[in-house]
Amino acid sequence: MSQTSMFTSRLLNLFVLAALTTTSVLSGFSPDLRLSHSTIQGAYAQESSFTRYVRAAFAIEQKRRSLMSQVKAMTGGDLPDNVCYSGFSKLSEQFQGPVRDICNQFNRSAIDIVNDNKVSAEFNEFRKQAMSSDPKVRRDMQQKVSNEMRRLKLI
Repeated sequence: MSQTSMFTSRLLNLFVLAALTTTSVLSGFSPDLRLSHSTIQGAYAQESSFTRYVRAAFAIEQKRRSLMSQVKAMTGGDLPDNVCYSGFSKLSEQFQGPVRDICNQFNRSAIDIVNDNKVSAEFNEFRKQAMSSDPKVRRDMQQKVSNEMRRLKLI
């Protein structure tokens, strides 16, 4: 697999993860954003890969929210859907470069978070379940993620 297609694949995975996490939040789950990144990192050693996946997803969502706040402040809140994936052309030219930089920062951070939580090998499998075309598989995985977030007191 070429470096470009590998990066594209990872990028797509991160956007799917962000969408899943956002869906959980929008469905009524509001994470406790006081949890520190060092707490998340230090906990992975004795946990299951699924727990590390949930911690990584939570940390990625925190980062996404922070960076999206920066983008909203920069653009006056006027953002196209999927701004980091396909929305650049819909932005005013003056914002395209800075927003692209912020999106790239998010991508690098998300990859680092996945790697720091030692879940990169299992990440795609959990993501496939969470985004399954089978509604029961997707719903079961989303429920499992929500339950784990509650158990970890992230929400």
